[in-house]
Amino acid sequence: MQITSRIKLGSPDLAALFERGTATPLANDTSIGCGFAPFTELECVVLDVERTLNGPAARNSCPALGQDIKVMGIRHGSEISLTIACAFVDRYTANRRRLRSRERDRSPGC
Repeated sequence: MQITSRIKLGSPDLAALFERGTATPLANDTSIGCGFAPFTELECVVLDVERTLNGPAARNSCPALGQDIKVMGIRHGSEISLTIACAFVDRYTANRRRLRSRERDRSPGC
């Protein structure tokens, strides 16, 4: 498993939504879905990883995991590669150095 951490400012569009200070929460994210059955092996792996990361065991061991987790999978022959987008909740994260050290360690925990 290789973990790459990219910490940076949010997009200007998203930051502008927070700066408005409205009583109603705003968002700039959209999604669309389609599906069919049965799932392929790749779809099962992607779904299992997402469920694991959003599951109670992961939440208990790493409360800093954000809830907006996206898992994308691609298969080349018999090899499956995953890209996981997962934000961290700042109040549970000591500092940027700790996140970077976890990246270097390739730690499965948070």
